[in-house]
Amino acid sequence: MGLTILQALAERGAHIIALSPHPIDSTEATVIISLLRETYSNEEIYAEYCDLSSPGSIRSFCTRFLTGSDQKIDAIIFAHEYHHIGSAGLVPRNQTREQDASTREAASLATFLFTTLLLPALLVAPVERDIRVINVVNPFYAAAAGPSFTIPFPSPTSKKSVFLHEGTRSLRTTIYTRHLQRVLDALPAAQVPKTDEGSSAVPIVSQKAQKSNIVAVSVSPGISRADTIAPLLNADWTSPSGASRVGIALYIMLQPLLRILTKSPSSSIQTVLHALFLPTPFKVLLKAAPKGTAAKGGTPIDSTLLEMPEEVLKPGALYAECAVVRLNVTPPPSETHPTEQKKSQKDAKKKEGLQEVLEIPDDGDYGGEL
Repeated sequence: MGLTILQALAERGAHIIALSPHPIDSTEATVIISLLRETYSNEEIYAEYCDLSSPGSIRSFCTRFLTGSDQKIDAIIFAHEYHHIGSAGLVPRNQTREQDASTREAASLATFLFTTLLLPALLVAPVERDIRVINVVNPFYAAAAGPSFTIPFPSPTSKKSVFLHEGTRSLRTTIYTRHLQRVLDALPAAQVPKTDEGSSAVPIVSQKAQKSNIVAVSVSPGISRADTIAPLLNADWTSPSGASRVGIALYIMLQPLLRILTKSPSSSIQTVLHALFLPTPFKVLLKAAPKGTAAKGGTPIDSTLLEMPEEVLKPGALYAECAVVRLNVTPPPSETHPTEQKKSQKDAKKKEGLQEVLEIPDDGDYGGEL
């Protein structure tokens, strides 16, 4: 999927920094970057070495980027967690369950570490800049979000279905993405971009629609032949661990059905591109307020002009098939006794007049607010 996304963005003339697990002077990186530049006449395509399975390599890249002269970031796409890990019971395994669990854990922690290290550069960016953090997840999140959902998550080495383990990884990243958006929304002083001088339109931004110019979303591209089915059947001959002859035979025999029921790489990235180019509320200009209308607190008015004229990106949401997915996740039971909970609520009301209390509306997503 990563190469397909690179191709789509290079065709659109985007400035790209691709992370490669291979050294920059290696044949793989050199050939791909040169080919993309020549094919699409785009010289703004670069590759940097960063092994996402190594925390040291991630820290090294982020340090180089943060200390460099150009720190502009418009979007970060984490596509490394989409590739399926683990094979079905029909074919022989090349890795043990423990090795698969370790690979899943390393990929998820890489996303967290990378985002945390680059967060300072995102927070100091101009408020007019529309920044997006997109986490691409596998399509089995529903397997982990059912009635069997528990906190903490099941042990990654348990002898459960590979679909449940993959779904748990997907669901965990989705919940983390939503939590990251909540943290960004909770930052003081909501960021509202300024309008240009002499413009007859001003951006009218609802606090309910968007509170930060940084938007984090999760994207599930669906079931891909190359990134989902081939690893599931252990038929990915490009894998460093090798492939199974039985799996390759099944993969070839099932091609007529797979061509109908599953997606090609170019089709699977459409939801990623949808989340990448869909406008946010900050980028939607509505009609200007009538002359003489005063805005409270000196900020753009937030009245009847809140209805967006087009579809906008929902911060913290999960997207699949170019639409928002509503996940019903059962929240974990509260460990606080009912009497203690009432007492804490009374104490909070007493302190409400002395200090500012942050109220985050409960939208009901993923089990609601805890």
